[in-house]
Amino acid sequence: LKQYISRQANTEGYMDLPNNYENDRSKLEAEVQVGGKRIHGWFLMDTGSGSTFSFTSKAMKDFGIDKIDGKRLYLDMANLGIGDKSLETIVEMMSDYILIGSDTIRYTEIEYTPEGIGALGDRPYLGIIGNGIWDKFNIIIDAKKQKLYLRRHKADKPLDKKYGYSWQNRTDICQGWIVRGLYRNSAACEAGLEIGDTIISVNGRDVKNYTWDEEDDLSKFPRQELNIISASGKQKYITLEAKEYW
Repeated sequence: LKQYISRQANTEGYMDLPNNYENDRSKLEAEVQVGGKRIHGWFLMDTGSGSTFSFTSKAMKDFGIDKIDGKRLYLDMANLGIGDKSLETIVEMMSDYILIGSDTIRYTEIEYTPEGIGALGDRPYLGIIGNGIWDKFNIIIDAKKQKLYLRRHKADKPLDKKYGYSWQNRTDICQGWIVRGLYRNSAACEAGLEIGDTIISVNGRDVKNYTWDEEDDLSKFPRQELNIISASGKQKYITLEAKEYW
């Protein structure tokens, strides 16, 4: 992150998009097609979110997203944010395509929360766009001129296989990684993994010894052997193999 104060940023090779910037928040227009249904409007840029496109509960109802034909994955997720429910269900679908400016993004999941609250409740935008999208781009925000500049640096590729769970690295305050989300009927769920479990080691290596990049690469491994301590203090050993979910 770099702040330009005394000189103009070099925007050569960037897309130039309108940016509704107010109260330190950026909104931009985008289009999503899912199940043949086109959804177009303003979305909030959220670089604190690891998701792709997350629709508000109001947008879900207004556009009938919950009634679109297509496969769905149900993710039960523990929330760690202020004002969130302690546990909620996120519904994921595969988009046909996503359009931001002149750039078409493919192989991308979208999600909605039926009982969305906070940033995903009744809001004056359709949803939030997270780092599942923004990590494909270099970004320049010109708040004064209400401009957003984007330049692609990462190509689209088919989604990797999944393990059916997600975690939060909390080695800063406890022994390991906290299991934060579980896909229903996933291999992880069937193997006995539970929300709130603490992962101590993966493939025989203490999680405290993983770098951030190595942790990110774990999702690409074909197999994981987990040493776990449950919320009640019980020790568990679970072996998982990555599977296709779409």
